[in-house]
Amino acid sequence: MNKDNFNNNVDFSSVFSAADYAYFYKLSSAKMPFGKYCGKYIKDLPENYLIWLKRNCIPSGELKIMIDMIYEIKLNGMEDLLRNL
Repeated sequence: MNKDNFNNNVDFSSVFSAADYAYFYKLSSAKMPFGKYCGKYIKDLPENYLIWLKRNCIPSGELKIMIDMIYEIKLNGMEDLLRNL
C-alpha cells in the first residue's frame, strides 16, 4: 500500500449504522469498575491488562462483551473507531 494514499481520518459513516455509533459511543465512555485500573476508560486499558483479564478474571455480561470488543479493536489496530466520539 502506498503510504501517500493512506488516510488516517477514515470516515466510517457509510459502514456503520446509528445503532453501531450509539454502541461505540457507549463503549468509548465506559469505565473499568474494579481492579488496578478502576475508574479508567476501558478503551484506554493496556492490551496486556486486557489479555490478563481475558485469561484470569473477566466478569460475565456486558462488561465481558465490552472488554472483548476493546481487545479485538486494539488487536486489529482499529482504535480510530473510538476516537473523537
